[in-house]
Amino acid sequence: MERAIDRSEIFCADEMFLSGSAAGVQWIESVDHRSIGNGTQGPVAKALIDLYGKVTRAELPKYSDWLLKTYASRTVRA
Repeated sequence: MERAIDRSEIFCADEMFLSGSAAGVQWIESVDHRSIGNGTQGPVAKALIDLYGKVTRAELPKYSDWLLKTYASRTVRA
């Protein structure tokens, strides 16, 4: 479910994070100079960050069908 939230919900949250395919999962330390929770990465954000990293590095065969291998058309040397 997606809905607008009131700032009061943000300021009383134990933890927050954002996610996206390019950014992965990023925990949020503060909003408007106010710490979220205790100002450190919470257990849910940490677990999701760890899981997302393992999935995108193909370390979990269970999620291998979520990935699409891509290859360069030619080798580029630096």
